[in-house]
This record gives sequence, structure tokens and C-alpha cells, in this order.
Amino acid sequence: MTSPDNYKMFAIISEARTGSTVLSHKLGLLEGVGCHGEIFHPDKIHSGLEGHPDTSVRRRDPVGFLQTMMDLAYEQKGQSSIIGFKLFFDHNRAITRFLIDQKIPIVLLERENKLAQYSSLKIAKKTGKWHSKQKLSKPQEEKNKLEGKKVSFSLLEFVAFSARSQFRFQGFISKIKKQHAPYLHVTYESMFNEKNWLQILQFLSIQVEATKADSTLEKQNSEPLLERFSNPKYAECCCKLLNGIPWLSTTVNVDLDSLLTEKSSCS
Repeated sequence: MTSPDNYKMFAIISEARTGSTVLSHKLGLLEGVGCHGEIFHPDKIHSGLEGHPDTSVRRRDPVGFLQTMMDLAYEQKGQSSIIGFKLFFDHNRAITRFLIDQKIPIVLLERENKLAQYSSLKIAKKTGKWHSKQKLSKPQEEKNKLEGKKVSFSLLEFVAFSARSQFRFQGFISKIKKQHAPYLHVTYESMFNEKNWLQILQFLSIQVEATKADSTLEKQNSEPLLERFSNPKYAECCCKLLNGIPWLSTTVNVDLDSLLTEKSSCS
């Protein structure tokens, strides 16, 4: 095994549909930096490395598996001095504890606009497309052509989704602070702001001036928020109602500006 002294480890911890794929690609473009995908995904190890352990090894010894994946990345990806990976909250609790206990730098990535995240997640589940480079099976493509990508807005589902997300982030930050582990809380919305991007690089001790995101990673849902739903009037009215309730408005955190720029459909 390669000595950990040869490289520094970091992790991107987040939820689905928060821009973690773009961030990991963006970091992976930098000289001397390597970044895995979801190597702890429940169904598959997302890695382009050769000869990596299988899921049975990962299940028996998650920490040992992580160390092996970091070593392989160092050996196969030009001996990067900084190597990271993506991890979602529900992927592997043992690894989450390991990161905090070992004080591995964590970039905590959150999407402030919960309505955008909620709609994006529902669309991805419906269409089977999780990133712009993904190739779908012909049956799935035909299904998508027939059914389209619009999804139905559910008030209870959206509130539950937003509350769970808020609970996850607040709880995780509390754990990190208690252990005095290094972390940087960034948002999807500010990720490409030059000042915030440089803050991420400084946090990870990456010495570069600037870089651009992979142009092949296109935004998947570029249409206005309400147009993503099959029941847009209902979605709009519900969001305006939620924003009028103080204790709920901070939970759902709906970007009202994106709704109010469109023609209002409820008084």
C-alpha cells in the first residue's frame, strides 16, 4: 500500500442533485488533484480505476477499502498529491465517522434552493438520467420521449424532503463542530463564484489560480422551476403559502424570485 504521507485526502459530502458531480469534476481538472465519484454508492462503486476491490470487500472493511481506493488513485492518476471522493449522508456511516474522527477535510455541499433540488431529484428518478453524460437504454429513452420529464408536485412530500435535508445538514455540522474537524460549508448557488471557488481551493490547500468546469457537463434542467411540474399552479400556490409561515419558510427555502418572475396564478 502507498503511504498516506504521499497525498492528502478530502471528501465532498452532500445529497443528490446538489452539484457534487460538477464540483468533483471541477476539482479533478486541477493539476495534482484526483477526485473519485460515489465509491460508497449502495449499488455500485463509481470509479474509473483498474483492479479496485469489489462491494463485498467494501462491506467487510469500509475504511480499508477507502485506503485502497486512495492508494490506487495515487498510483494510476499521476501520483496526485490531493485525492478526494464523493459521499452522500446515507452511503456509509462508518466512513462518515472515520472522516470526522481522523479530521479529514470535508467540503459540505448544500443546495439552498430546495424546490430546485426536489424537482431535479424527482426528474432524475423518473427519467433515469442522473448526469448529462449518462447514456440511457433504448427502452428508457423511448419511455422518456413518451412520458416527458415533467413531475408532479406534492406539498407533503416537498415539506418532508426539505425538513429532512435541513435536519441532515444541521446534525452533521453539529457533529463536526463537536469533534473540531475541518470543514467548509458551501452552496451549489455560490460554487462558481470566483471568491467562493478560491475559498474552496484554499481550504483544500490546492495551489492554483483558476480553472473552469468541464464544459461537457451541462445543466440538465434549465427550464424555469414551475415548468418542471405537471401541476405548476398548485406548486406555485403551495410555495407562496409555505413562505408565509415563518417556521416553515426557513425549512423549505423556496426561491420566490424565480417564481414571481413568472405570471402569478394565485392571489
